Amino acid sequence: MSRTDQVALPYHWIRLKSSGTMFLDRIEKIVKTHSAIKPERFKESWLDRLFIPVRNSKHCKDLQIDVSVESKRSRLVRIDARADWRKDPPSPELYDEIVSKYFTPCLEKYNKQHKATLQLEKGYLYTGRSNLPPEATILFKRFVALSLHKYKPPEWESLYRFIRHCHAYKIKFSTSDLIHFLREAGFTEESSKQIAKVYAHGRNILSFFKPKRAFFQVYFD
Repeated sequence: MSRTDQVALPYHWIRLKSSGTMFLDRIEKIVKTHSAIKPERFKESWLDRLFIPVRNSKHCKDLQIDVSVESKRSRLVRIDARADWRKDPPSPELYDEIVSKYFTPCLEKYNKQHKATLQLEKGYLYTGRSNLPPEATILFKRFVALSLHKYKPPEWESLYRFIRHCHAYKIKFSTSDLIHFLREAGFTEESSKQIAKVYAHGRNILSFFKPKRAFFQVYFD
């Protein structure tokens, strides 16, 4: 069993009023201006990510803060802490402390420069078993965490990413299985059926295209 199945790690995000890509542009500029750290930027058609290295961290080696947005139109930014934690995974409390400690200063500078009031929000990932492969399970958990904690209707961007991933890696399960996963996660029967229909429709559309595997990094690579 993977660590992500054993422990519910805090899930951090920021809700924006403008483009997520623009937010990443500004955060990248802040990091370069106020420190000697060189962040790394990775852009794809559906995903924009900024990796901010953390120097001299007492928690672990090679720690990075991963700031990502799933599409140019998305106004939801995901904040993760990434490191090689396979031997010593963090507790939920420590993980929350790491994300807050190393990203909050950037957010404070952003708010000051752009007269904004953005806040780092958090919830907890769904930890039930869906019998999906590890990467697909993480994407499913992300969708569940956002949809149940903050968003009505469901946070579709995360669902679309889950659909793309399942198509790319030829992960097969029935709509009745998905409804079961969703009901177990806490969705109503009506919502579960609606989401399952969207999932099935998305897979049917993508069936006309050759699967293309996209870059994906799990929590504890």
